Amino acid sequence: MVIVKQITDRQHPWLKLRKALKPYEYRWCDWLRSDACFLSGMEEQIIGYLFAFKGDIFCTSRMLKLSQTDYLLYLKQLIKKLEGNQTTYLAWLHQTADQESVKKIKEVRHGKKRRE
Repeated sequence: MVIVKQITDRQHPWLKLRKALKPYEYRWCDWLRSDACFLSGMEEQIIGYLFAFKGDIFCTSRMLKLSQTDYLLYLKQLIKKLEGNQTTYLAWLHQTADQESVKKIKEVRHGKKRRE
């Protein structure tokens, strides 16, 4: 039972990050290359390693040369940053005249609110 709890606790931040990234996924690569991207290089690495290691906190923190405690702190701050800056991303989509993307993001955001 202890092993199951440890695995669940280790995956939990990964699931929260995936949820926070959902609105960004449609134009993610374009946005990362744009001047509108508000993520630091370290934050981009955190996301990249988490996907590469499928949410494994131990491997990801080792690759970044951080303690697991520091890594989880960075991850928590990153999730808040992504959740709190969705309007910045939406503004970028408007500026790039990608109205279809804006519509999809709004659908994701409104669908999420209805379910909760």
